[in-house]
Amino acid sequence: MIYVKYNKVTGKEELQHYMPFDEQNGLQKTKEELEQEGLLVESIPEPLLQVGKQAVLYVNLSNRSLYYQYIDLPIEPQHLVEKLEQLEQEKNILQLALAESIEKQEIDKLNNQIALAELVETLTIKGVL
Repeated sequence: MIYVKYNKVTGKEELQHYMPFDEQNGLQKTKEELEQEGLLVESIPEPLLQVGKQAVLYVNLSNRSLYYQYIDLPIEPQHLVEKLEQLEQEKNILQLALAESIEKQEIDKLNNQIALAELVETLTIKGVL
């Protein structure tokens, strides 16, 4: 048995105890006493993992079933600054790579134009064109 103590107004879990009746580590209360303040269950459902969210266990006050509410985790300003700096560095690297790629394409284009002009000149001199 797992004991879940919860707020009687909101249903929000306040305590979980996995050995409520253990002689040494238990809560030293009867089943009836525990059920006045909480709920005895066989298992607690696993929360869904959601990025940026924290699962908070609640007891449905009408049917005494367990469920989770997912709240947004606060984002620390330092974390945002670090992420912004990282994105700035990545942007600069990508801009440099793009500029280098454009420059290489321009050089290739000019080399192709020169080669084509030389071919036309050679063909003209030989009277093919």
